[in-house]
Amino acid sequence: MRYYLVCIALLLPAAGAFALDVSGGLGTSLGAYSATTSESAVSGNITTSTTATVTQTPIGITAFLDATYAQVAVGYLVANGGNTSYYDSVGGVNTVDTTLGLDLNTTFLALSAFAKYPFKVGRLVLFPLLGVEYDLNLAYTDANGNDLKGTLANPEDANQLWLKAGAGLDIPFPEFYLRPEVLLGYKFPSQTERNAASAAKAAGAAGASVIDLEVGIALMAGFDF
Repeated sequence: MRYYLVCIALLLPAAGAFALDVSGGLGTSLGAYSATTSESAVSGNITTSTTATVTQTPIGITAFLDATYAQVAVGYLVANGGNTSYYDSVGGVNTVDTTLGLDLNTTFLALSAFAKYPFKVGRLVLFPLLGVEYDLNLAYTDANGNDLKGTLANPEDANQLWLKAGAGLDIPFPEFYLRPEVLLGYKFPSQTERNAASAAKAAGAAGASVIDLEVGIALMAGFDF
């Protein structure tokens, strides 16, 4: 929350100095999140690979503040359940292909700040977005409410830092505007994820990686101040 207040404090004087249009509002979001862990090993001419992909569908509510060339927001995200898919192959032939339910419930306080550049297209305003989002974890449990942070290398690994890019569109109405947005995010790996990749390489894996991605959409309603 302190991060969000600092962003507002910086935006409002800038808005006055540069005569920026200031607005704000509320909205909702839906994401498609995936974390893919891959390992491979080579023995002779045979390559063995193992891939596990965790998928979740985070949903959220958001409050945002806009000042023409910048957008900051604070939101509440929930991502419960999900799936883990396992794929193993030996010499290019699949030996394991299965999907299991994920016993994980998470909630976050999401803080974001984006640079944007608006383009008028008739009555509409189109703008690209580039910025960061920090998701402060509020809960990391199984379905029974048992805390799972002890499974992490560091409890702070439940937090998430994202680099996100995308685009939005303002659709004006007499008293407000609608703002749909689409964002693609890359999450910087946590210490737990880096440790897992390092351990796999130390055990003889030719390659190991963890990649966290998210595609998200949001629909918000804004009002001029």
